[in-house]
Amino acid sequence: MSFLFNWLWGASPDPREKARDSIVALREQLLVLDRREDHLQRKIDEELAKAKANVATNKACEHPADSA
Repeated sequence: MSFLFNWLWGASPDPREKARDSIVALREQLLVLDRREDHLQRKIDEELAKAKANVATNKACEHPADSA
């Protein structure tokens, strides 16, 4: 009976293989999150530099939403 069950629905995957696949998936997610963090930090640094430049010249920053 178990042969029939495994033949129809497939055998359950090896727990070690499932664990390995999970670890690989988590490592990939960590890489994606690291890249996103680097990108956001770069954007923050750019905006901070713009704000400091505007404060130094004492002029208001133009926002795209304000002109609409």
